[in-house]
Amino acid sequence: MNEPSKLMCQLASISRGMDIEHPEYKRKSRSDLAIRLRKVIKSVSDLEKQELDQSFSLHAVNDCVITLLDAIEKSADLETIKEHALEIFKAMDEEQ
Repeated sequence: MNEPSKLMCQLASISRGMDIEHPEYKRKSRSDLAIRLRKVIKSVSDLEKQELDQSFSLHAVNDCVITLLDAIEKSADLETIKEHALEIFKAMDEEQ
């Protein structure tokens, strides 16, 4: 199960614990529901941070590729092109 689906299931469980009229209502203490909700909120926060980090990494690789293409377009020497290609690999390594 992927992380967003897992979070949706956890939220549904919390909702069932709060909605007395829900057909699958399961009585739970407020403190138990609060603990579950805190866990979900933390998981969402971690997921958003991970997405932001991956976005920055993707933009770094994108910038390196644009720089390489610009160097090729301007007929840069082979050494410069190699340097730009290595920057792409370094940026991709940092992503992992």
